[in-house]
Amino acid sequence: MIVIKSLDNTRHAYEMALRIAGSQRTNLAFARAMNRDLPRTKKQVSQALARQSSIKRPIVNERVKLKRATAGNLQTVIYGYGSGLRLDKFTASRPKAGVKATIWAQRRLVPASDPSRGFKRNGRFMMRTTKARFPIKGLFGPSIGKELPKDQSLEAFNAATPQVAERAMHELKQILKLL
Repeated sequence: MIVIKSLDNTRHAYEMALRIAGSQRTNLAFARAMNRDLPRTKKQVSQALARQSSIKRPIVNERVKLKRATAGNLQTVIYGYGSGLRLDKFTASRPKAGVKATIWAQRRLVPASDPSRGFKRNGRFMMRTTKARFPIKGLFGPSIGKELPKDQSLEAFNAATPQVAERAMHELKQILKLL
């Protein structure tokens, strides 16, 4: 959710426009302002998410969605969905030490991969949970939904917030010209 900080001039201009134009038109102006910068913000958040988690950009773009604001609901949402990605979606290999993958911009040993129990089957990295042949489980990396509200992607989202107040004032002026 985007939170607009209350600046004195912005708040004063909003109150004046609210008196002149009415609440419905003022809400429409704010919704337009929020929606205008939303695709650019989504792109910046997706780029930051791909950098911070080492998930490839097409996968991030596919799983990061947005919900636009309306005059009745002044809230824009950028959300990610899906569970942890399989390790074969990352640059992964199986040396003698276990399974190594490039996750969070570093080449690291996957903690759950025991060297004697990890293996690759049909392009997927798997691990035996016991000494017996079965059961086996897949090894997974980070989830887009869990990584979205962290670090660089959160900073990219917050960087777009100040532009909304300025754009809302512009939209209000355009609506008031039409009256």
